Amino acid sequence: MASANAGPDTSFCTSGFVSHVLQGSGNGSYSWSPAAYLNDPNIANPTATVNTTTTFYLTVTSTPSICTGIDSVTIYVNPPPVISTIADTTVCQFSNLVLTTSSSATSFSWSPAANVSNPTIANPNYISANSARMYVTGTSAAGCSAIDSVDVTLIPSPVINTINDTTLCTGQNITLTTNGGALFYSWSPASGLSNPNIASPVFSGTAAQTYTVTGTGGNGCTNSDMVAIDFSAPDSLKQPPSFTICQQQSIFLDGNNGTRMSYLWSPATYLSNATIINPLANPPQTTIYNLLVTDNTCAFDSVFSTTLTVLPPPVINVRKSNDIDCAFKSATLFASGGSQYVWSPSTGLNNTTISNPVATPANTQNYSVLVTDAFGCTNTSSITVFADKTASLARYMPNAFTPDGNGLNDCYGLKNWMYIQKLQFYIFNRFGEQVFATSNPNTCWDGTYKGKPALTGTYVYVIKAQTNCGEEEQKGSFLLIR
Repeated sequence: MASANAGPDTSFCTSGFVSHVLQGSGNGSYSWSPAAYLNDPNIANPTATVNTTTTFYLTVTSTPSICTGIDSVTIYVNPPPVISTIADTTVCQFSNLVLTTSSSATSFSWSPAANVSNPTIANPNYISANSARMYVTGTSAAGCSAIDSVDVTLIPSPVINTINDTTLCTGQNITLTTNGGALFYSWSPASGLSNPNIASPVFSGTAAQTYTVTGTGGNGCTNSDMVAIDFSAPDSLKQPPSFTICQQQSIFLDGNNGTRMSYLWSPATYLSNATIINPLANPPQTTIYNLLVTDNTCAFDSVFSTTLTVLPPPVINVRKSNDIDCAFKSATLFASGGSQYVWSPSTGLNNTTISNPVATPANTQNYSVLVTDAFGCTNTSSITVFADKTASLARYMPNAFTPDGNGLNDCYGLKNWMYIQKLQFYIFNRFGEQVFATSNPNTCWDGTYKGKPALTGTYVYVIKAQTNCGEEEQKGSFLLIR
């Protein structure tokens, strides 16, 4: 078979005709189809002229064997998207202008991006305070783009500023002074005002109210501002909130009635400042604070009480399953008292964030655990895992026993036999007489010799054992106490 290579596929973005030189190769004679769109269908690199997506096939025929090879190449002709935004527009400054755009594009990009609410959507809001020419680029799924533009001209709106939000005493009036930046004014709602159609009416209402003033300039553009009028009276004061903290934490209290008032907290102990609205409090226990709130302008005060609850740290219980020796290669740690646990250091731990990690330290290691309860309060505790991998049954042997029949320490034997496989256990008195012998790890000496209570004093034990740690032979002494 002859080798034929029609070259790479190619894409164009156009609504008209495109000319492209095909890149054919192969050993033999060439034949391209459809030939109607080519300047010469029998050469390696003909020029194709098309206005729609077209696939061309190249047949290469070798000589003298007359073998053929076929390959294809596609010229993609993708029309750019149609995009059309609004016509050039003149609007009042601060008006709500949506740059509505219709398009077959799948993605959009507006420029300058800072002038619109979202530069990647078809219909953003115009948010600039200045006039500008805006460009929108639409891109189709095939990657073809088109651009449209709109000139946005802003007519200045009047500057409207009335007084700041105000709190009055009962029966007090106030003039809602507004700058003269407009020709006409309108206040809403009209109730409580001397004239709702002037720049600065007098408020003589008896109830709290929020007013909007709208000013209209000579060019017909409008702007607005708002002011909230409130009244200060004993029954209008608000209860300060209560708080909850953990021991050794601190928190800012909240007088909850604004900076117009003066405040006096008691008790003042553990407060950063008892005469401000938000003192920092760090009492060691739950405390009820009394708060005197005084309106010096309107000459009244009220007393509130609020509780700062101080939660105790969690009570931690920490323990271990065992220490590390030649038989016990790991130990399980246990902690309780909270809902979250963090152990440190991580050395030898399989998990540092559970209540019962497994510890395999190479050497004796002290572990600390930070415990957090459901309220977020914390406490710490620690435990030491001792590591002694030397084979020694003697370290488990008691140094005395009291065979007096009270059920406590009445029998002498090894306290930890759990990994002994074979045993020879002997006890001798000070005269060298054998008073006890066993090969049963569960048998201990009851303190008798030849059927009678043995004498008090020092005795010697001998242990020969096969354990998980290997062969052991241990000797030691202990006291019999009556």
